[in-house]
Amino acid sequence: MLSALWEIGVLSGTAIFGLKAGLALGLSGLPRRLALPLLLAYAAGLYGLFRLIGPRARALQHLAEHYSCNGL
Repeated sequence: MLSALWEIGVLSGTAIFGLKAGLALGLSGLPRRLALPLLLAYAAGLYGLFRLIGPRARALQHLAEHYSCNGL
């Protein structure tokens, strides 16, 4: 259950931030040839961030599940 909530939170946060970035690019008047490298850099940054956070998130999830099972 906690895993599903974590995934929903990450996906919704990514979607909202991506929407904000898309609106900012559209309203700023940047040329299309500059928008693609910016979006690719954004995607690479998110991928790198998730790769860094992944092992720590699993450890935190395990700690939360272990604590809640022993607390009952």
